[in-house]
Amino acid sequence: MDIQPGQVARYIAEHDQILDPHGTRVPKIPLTPYFIEQPFLEEVAVMVGAFTRLHEHVAQKYGTFREILGYEEYLDRLLQGSPTFALNTALTRLDVFPTDEGLKVVEVNCQSPGGNEDSAALETLFKKHFAIEGEQLPDRIGTALDAIVGCYHEQISLKGGAEIDKPSIALIEKRKDISSLMGRFAVFIDRARELGHPCEIAAPEDLTFHGKEVRLDGKAVDIIYNRLITDEIAHEPKVGGYDFARRLNDSEAAVVLPFSAKRADSKRMLTFLSDPRYRSLFPTELQKDLHITSKYIPETVILATPDDADGLIRRLKREQDGWVLKAANSVASQAVYLGSDMTPADWQLAIDRAVGKDWVAQRRIPLPRMPVTFYDQRTKSQRTTQMVYNVCPFTFGGKFTGAFYVRASQDNLTSAKSGTAYTILPCFEKRKD
Repeated sequence: MDIQPGQVARYIAEHDQILDPHGTRVPKIPLTPYFIEQPFLEEVAVMVGAFTRLHEHVAQKYGTFREILGYEEYLDRLLQGSPTFALNTALTRLDVFPTDEGLKVVEVNCQSPGGNEDSAALETLFKKHFAIEGEQLPDRIGTALDAIVGCYHEQISLKGGAEIDKPSIALIEKRKDISSLMGRFAVFIDRARELGHPCEIAAPEDLTFHGKEVRLDGKAVDIIYNRLITDEIAHEPKVGGYDFARRLNDSEAAVVLPFSAKRADSKRMLTFLSDPRYRSLFPTELQKDLHITSKYIPETVILATPDDADGLIRRLKREQDGWVLKAANSVASQAVYLGSDMTPADWQLAIDRAVGKDWVAQRRIPLPRMPVTFYDQRTKSQRTTQMVYNVCPFTFGGKFTGAFYVRASQDNLTSAKSGTAYTILPCFEKRKD
């Protein structure tokens, strides 16, 4: 792709206007697009369908799986008491690495799966400023909104409320994250308003309850678009802990993503979607899906109650370079340790912290790399370097529509939290010859 300097300058200026209005954005500005080919799309569609059906089943049948999921007592109590819907995992994202051994799914995000708004904006900007030999993927924000409004109609029907054609939306996020992510949120808010939905962003403590009505700035809210991670609410005293979640559950407003989505969000799920010992927990009609998912999941071991703790510890120490330790309910690559990146002493400390706790050990996969060109907003310079990348498909309304979140990073976690460079690549479907 031939990019002229003048094009780059205009693209960067518009990128910052849309995605970085406060100058706080972490990802570098990408100058490399990622292209998806039809065979890859077809395989991902089958894979995502299987994972989606299985995660939704766990969310609906939480009582069957709660002991294995092992959530702490107060969270478990909230999840047991939360309403269950026909669609609980309305918006999800699989974190997928295309390795030499095939596609590998290292986790599935059923709560606040980020990146859709960033990707939508980047793809629109690329198509506007550069000649791209590829097709832009579907209307990401419109499709996500369709899923959110679909959940609203289901929930309001169950609650016996009066449905309206263009329900209002309050996007709820932690106050400390609102300003740094405002560019991303504005992409969603602007599209919602364009489609006729009154839409605002607020911290959860900005909401007030009047009987069963939820209000923001004195106005009733129809949909709470919940961008909070459920177990983090417990540590937010201004919010009111899990009582806040219960009040939302009992309110007239629809909550999307519902708190029931958390039931299927633990990394422990990768174990019982791939380990034959758990197959009897799933009905006959989902056995084919279990067979499909098992080939995409690296070996994942639940560390809370290992069969042989001493033997497992010896194995993790002996095979340090081959394992990754993950807190089962962490997000954004927090509390993730790669044995290959640590000293033996630090790895031993990580093992001591994880074994017997709500952690998993996962087989390290061969990480794919590609050359990526990006513009660094801080140094005002352009650079090309080899980066680790993953290609993460979304589901909206329980369906895969062809939308991806492609991340690239110089660290091995493709994380915004560490490493010296991190970016999000616009994604296009490669044109057929």
